[in-house]
Amino acid sequence: MADGTNAWTATDHTAYTLSTAGSEGAINLLPIFADHVLFPTITDAGFVTEVHHVNGQGENKGVVYCEMQGRENSEGSLVDRACMELLYPSGSCGYSAETGGKMENLRTLTVDKVRRYHREYYTPDNTFLVLTGNVEGEEFFKALDEVEALILKRREEGQQQKDGGDVSAEEKEGYRVGRPWIDSPIPPMVVGKGVYPPYDPSRADNDASMAPLSISFPSEDESRGTISIAWRGPSYQSKKEWNHLSLIWAYLTDSAASPLQLAFVENDDPICADIGPAHDIFTEGYHQLWFQEVEVDRMEEVMPLFYKVVARQAGLIDDGEEESSFDVTRMRTVIRRIRRKLLEASERRPTNAIVDGVVRNFLYGPRAGEEGVSPEDEMAALHADVNALPYLDDAEGLLEDASYWQELMKKYILDRPMAVVLGKPSAEMSKQISDGEKERESKQAEELGEEGLSQLAKTLDDAMETNEEPIPEDILLSLPVPDLDKVPSIPLFTARLSPSMDGLPVSIIPESVRGFSTDDAEAVATKMTNEVSKSSAAPFPADLTHIDSAFVFAAVGIDTTPLTTEQRLYLPILEEILFKLPATLEVGTKLSRDEFVNQLQDETVSYSSGLGLLGGSIPQMSYVRVQVENTDGSGLANALRWISRVLFCTNITEQAVKTAVQRLISEIPPQIRYGPAVVATVAAEMNYDASKSNSIACNVLRQKPFLSKIFEGMSNSEDGSTETNTNAGIQAVIKELETIRKTLFQTVNMHAFVAANLKIIPNLLDTLVTSLERDSVAAQGRLIENVSASFVLKPKDPNSSGGEGAVCALSAIESGFLNIMAPGIKAYDANRAALLVAIEYLTALEGDFWVKLRGAGLTYSYSISDSTDSHLLKFSLFKCTDVPAAFETASNIIADYASGKTKVSSVGLENSKASLAYQLISGRSSKLSKLFVVTGNEILCFC
Repeated sequence: MADGTNAWTATDHTAYTLSTAGSEGAINLLPIFADHVLFPTITDAGFVTEVHHVNGQGENKGVVYCEMQGRENSEGSLVDRACMELLYPSGSCGYSAETGGKMENLRTLTVDKVRRYHREYYTPDNTFLVLTGNVEGEEFFKALDEVEALILKRREEGQQQKDGGDVSAEEKEGYRVGRPWIDSPIPPMVVGKGVYPPYDPSRADNDASMAPLSISFPSEDESRGTISIAWRGPSYQSKKEWNHLSLIWAYLTDSAASPLQLAFVENDDPICADIGPAHDIFTEGYHQLWFQEVEVDRMEEVMPLFYKVVARQAGLIDDGEEESSFDVTRMRTVIRRIRRKLLEASERRPTNAIVDGVVRNFLYGPRAGEEGVSPEDEMAALHADVNALPYLDDAEGLLEDASYWQELMKKYILDRPMAVVLGKPSAEMSKQISDGEKERESKQAEELGEEGLSQLAKTLDDAMETNEEPIPEDILLSLPVPDLDKVPSIPLFTARLSPSMDGLPVSIIPESVRGFSTDDAEAVATKMTNEVSKSSAAPFPADLTHIDSAFVFAAVGIDTTPLTTEQRLYLPILEEILFKLPATLEVGTKLSRDEFVNQLQDETVSYSSGLGLLGGSIPQMSYVRVQVENTDGSGLANALRWISRVLFCTNITEQAVKTAVQRLISEIPPQIRYGPAVVATVAAEMNYDASKSNSIACNVLRQKPFLSKIFEGMSNSEDGSTETNTNAGIQAVIKELETIRKTLFQTVNMHAFVAANLKIIPNLLDTLVTSLERDSVAAQGRLIENVSASFVLKPKDPNSSGGEGAVCALSAIESGFLNIMAPGIKAYDANRAALLVAIEYLTALEGDFWVKLRGAGLTYSYSISDSTDSHLLKFSLFKCTDVPAAFETASNIIADYASGKTKVSSVGLENSKASLAYQLISGRSSKLSKLFVVTGNEILCFC
């Protein structure tokens, strides 16, 4: 029960992954997996289809080539590549390399170069195995013995081939010696075009030594671009400084109340849409800051303002403004919150929480046997790489004053060279790339001639034929399918609070009980009921999920059905501002916007609002969610207190609305440049009722004119401002937003969700009800129904015999994307299981789609999905080089199975069932992910 293998290539390593449901499959596959990674065949045919080839029309194709074609000239990729080349300027330094390979290099790459690279680097001494999950040690070490025996056998066979003269002279050359990155020289940064010298407050902003590198990226919209600035960071060994530098960037950027966000984003004249840090730890790594969707006409303002903000925080500028100086209290909040997030991530996704540190230690950490390194030293270094908590303890001990943190900012931000890259959109570049590629391929075809093209077509056909050879069934059957009953499930159960004006009736949902006895679940429900005060009532339904967790997750799902078509257009604005407003608290205390945000940050692990239900499904609902620590059982009261404040206590202000509108407008250009977003938007327009659908109201095609009209109204009102100093255009928006809040935030529209250790929360039901109900409740709540996307589908036109389609031209991308949607089936349809197995059979690794679509170089990826929310069946192509050919090939595959021309393999069918089982289990492999699945299913039961 697995979903195939996957891999990623980072700057300094490649990782191959195998995920299985339960340990049995992982143990069985481990020796085979190791054999495939360390001793692959690397055939000519595999290179032709998987990496690069030229087809019979003279076009460049291949899976890797297709991937890079969809990425190489994207905004982020172009800017990042330029930035890395400034940070690590020598061509001999691998840290500046494009890990996916540049298209011009892929066109000249040969299979022999791939084999040579594999021979040099894919050696046992340069390989590290990480196994995570619930695995018995004895079983693991038995499988590891098999891997070791395989390596020794292969090594002996290789030596015999060398001695017997069966290998080429090139293959007899020495292998790589030592660890690749440890002794690799790193050239210094060179101050000049794109690299600023260290900060000097006496230097003028227009000093000739401070010239950014400006590059172009293809885009029809030329209004906004991207800026990336970066510095060399500490060495790998400086773990404390790396951890504390991450705290500095969180302090500067992590919320609406952080210094850089306030200066650039969260104000009434924003320069960009967002700011975010990034970093990577090498022998000498880098840290980086991204300014997203910067107004092109204001790009020259970014660096002076950045220096001004950071220099103030570092204590180099004292202009008497207290809020501009370093805030030790805020740093204490940052440290506490990051500690909570680390602990929550370790509980939710433990593998993801540690794997980066494990890999980093393998690449750069000390090894026992090296000079002066003991086994204890090696393990201590590993612990230091995977556990950041001790460094947070150190940080809390350095909060007596600001001096330590200010010196850190000076050392790693202000006092060293800085790479500065401006990415500017260019409509002309789009045409140049397109025309240039057509001209290159046309010239290539001409030079190859008919004979050459015919030979290349034959080479591809031969490779496809080789790759399509069926795997012998005895190989496929050599491993047993793991026992599904042995796969452990996360223990949980859900209790349902039903709406009632007479008491708080709670019942266990029988199908939800996993890992507990029904009696245990009923005992928890009884405890909750016994703690209820006699006068309590339940004005809304709630699902209360018991999981063994140190945290509380609380959310309110809100039915948006009562909104008008016009009101739905305002939902993105409302969601944008909900957690960024001043508030008047329950006891009358007034909090400014920054005070509200800072307190929220200090007491929570995470929070968000948006369309959908928890995991993003069911867009006809919206949600507000908060996650906190559950210290002594008090977490639920704290989480609900913040939800209540967001729903009922915040005050919508002119500045908040103006900032939100400008930010949402600035986020439109990247959505238009992103192929998957465009095809999803257009597909929604063709399938859903525009008068009812949130997906349509909130998509970029509707929001762009709507937000532009609002912004124009705000600007016109400013020109004619009155003595009251209010903006009539913004006030009209506020009035509409308040009407929407009043309409939506009623208990009759709510469904609450709680996931926590319910046993330790006192007075749970009373706390839930009193936190969310209001005196204005006039009617009993209800189980929310008819909110699935299927209820807002367009009615079928009785006069139409076919569907409709649209083709969208996007100049910013070089590959194609496709969505085709047709009626699907409901969640509990008798044929749903068969449909899911059929989808898995068609789209499986090394299955028909894999070989004939991906293997032929027609597309990088594909998918078929059946939505229980919309009841639509969707076929998608992602980063496709030839949409018509890929669609035709996929259609033929399905038609051949449907007609019986192609027979279904019994072995493939069983493997598809096992892979589907893995997908279903993996979607519930963490506590929160399982909660989201269960919650979505419960709501869809009523739709």
